[in-house]
Amino acid sequence: MRLLFYSCLLFCMISGTNAGAQSAKPVNYLNTGSDISFNGSKFILAWSSHPTALYYKQEYLPAGQSPEKFTDMLMLEVVSSSLTHKDAYDAKVAELTSLKRTNPYVNFETFYHKESDEYLLDFVITANAADGKTIQIAERNIYRYKKYSGSKGETGVILFAVSKRSYGAAAPGFVKSISGETRKDLADKVKRFAFPSITLK
Repeated sequence: MRLLFYSCLLFCMISGTNAGAQSAKPVNYLNTGSDISFNGSKFILAWSSHPTALYYKQEYLPAGQSPEKFTDMLMLEVVSSSLTHKDAYDAKVAELTSLKRTNPYVNFETFYHKESDEYLLDFVITANAADGKTIQIAERNIYRYKKYSGSKGETGVILFAVSKRSYGAAAPGFVKSISGETRKDLADKVKRFAFPSITLK
């Protein structure tokens, strides 16, 4: 499971539902380099998509992991349009607020950094069994929304995201572990991440 454009920036459920598998080498639409270093690990470009003229998405994984079933992922997304980073952030918060009414495991924290004019959204979401009580997949995501300004005057949104997943019997413990200083530490690292230079193809 991966993400479609609208599910990630606007209406995301579980990070990771996309339009299909990619067998060929992924295209580096953002010209960011083939790998990104984050939190002491190297993430390699594993999947990319340019489904509309305005939207670009790239996913990076540690060696040995696959987009179909991963435990750690980085994402970079760019929307070149009149959509603002506040619009994207507000839509995601509204979606999580709605999901929280029916899924007791959903929780989130929000942050705004005035100095950089960026929004940070740290959330936990789950895919549950039919009874709604048993967690099948648990995922923590930290989304960082930033204004995009292109070299030709384009404007829009950049999303940098970190996703961590757990499956099956390990998922409930994973959800319980996301709290306190451990939670804050990863969010702070996402906040401090230095964005790579982005040039759209």
